[in-house]
Amino acid sequence: LQLPRSYRRAGLMTDLVDASDLASVRMYRGWSSVLEGLRKNATEGMANLKLIGPFSVLLIGGSVLPLVTLAYASCHDWSRASVAVLAMATVLSFVPRARIAAKFEPTWLGTVMHPLAVAIFVAVQWRAFTGQLLGWQPISWRGRKV
Repeated sequence: LQLPRSYRRAGLMTDLVDASDLASVRMYRGWSSVLEGLRKNATEGMANLKLIGPFSVLLIGGSVLPLVTLAYASCHDWSRASVAVLAMATVLSFVPRARIAAKFEPTWLGTVMHPLAVAIFVAVQWRAFTGQLLGWQPISWRGRKV
């Protein structure tokens, strides 16, 4: 995150590129390293006072809430029209993740588990944010402290 910020401060442009034909990367090995890596990056990402609220609403509202609301509506006799609208919203919430999976992943497991992954991601962001506010131990990842 710091490298593109430095480029932009220097007046240079940055962009995202699909370089999967050039290299592959495995950042994490195991659940605990995933959580620690996400916590470390949270302090440079959305785990701050200005971003945590809006991003939480957007992520949960766009990826988790449609599925949870559809499940609730289906089990509580909501009208067919309401369930149909919720089903459409739920399907649409999976479209961006499904497009990524179609291009980069050999299975669709990541797409199916996406709402759970978003919920965990937001929880990790809030834990990092709370840790900053309460002065908990510095976050370290691969021997680097933040």
